[in-house]
Amino acid sequence: MASPIGVALSPDGRWLGYPDASRYLVRDLEGGQVLSIEPKSTGGRVTGRAWSPDSGWLLLDESASVEGGEFVLVRLSSGTQRRIMGSPTEVIGVLRGGEPLSVPRRRDQTRLTTLTVTAGLAGTSPPVTVEVRDRIGPDETIDRSGMVYPSRDSRLRVVVTTMDGDRPTRVLDVDLSGRIQSEQQVPMDSGRWYVIGSDGERIFLGRQINLSSDGPRTIVLSMDGLNLREVATLPQDAIVVMPGGRTG
Repeated sequence: MASPIGVALSPDGRWLGYPDASRYLVRDLEGGQVLSIEPKSTGGRVTGRAWSPDSGWLLLDESASVEGGEFVLVRLSSGTQRRIMGSPTEVIGVLRGGEPLSVPRRRDQTRLTTLTVTAGLAGTSPPVTVEVRDRIGPDETIDRSGMVYPSRDSRLRVVVTTMDGDRPTRVLDVDLSGRIQSEQQVPMDSGRWYVIGSDGERIFLGRQINLSSDGPRTIVLSMDGLNLREVATLPQDAIVVMPGGRTG
């Protein structure tokens, strides 16, 4: 899970990313190596965006300080960096092998029922069009913040939320032809669950609850196919870092 201070863990648990002033650091928890990704411009700031499902690549965002938007793709094994211009698209993730995923930039908050995702640099791969109009209700939309989680077999997990974006309702499993293979409902009980990460197979959900005996707590579940499993119950003020969580 992306914590309030931007800490995030790679899907395999090896790499820990975290901000340090204007730069972003990535620490190898096995070997101790630390990669430092510096902003391109004075006064700029690098923030986290997404891990690849095989933990080999990290996508970082410097859009706020570079005109037109810019992203940085880091190969963790070597520390090499590649910059990707964001305009007119927004880079939202990265497949195993380092192929960036991008979607057209959106400036409005209208209902989104069709998502066009391009894998690789512009023009190198045909776009994947995900059409969900017949699969979701009138009060639902594809998550407009770009929450797409690639799996280890290169399929995409597309999050559907309520129109106000307040809570996810289901996660769609989509192949690279745009075909929806399956969907999983997010629990619809008295609380509000949030998608907080993926390890390339499972999707992780989290929410805050109030236990009368122990007070406020954060509970974490994993979704694997139709299986839901409780992962942890933690103090409410704990920093929860889930594998594959968004790093921004």
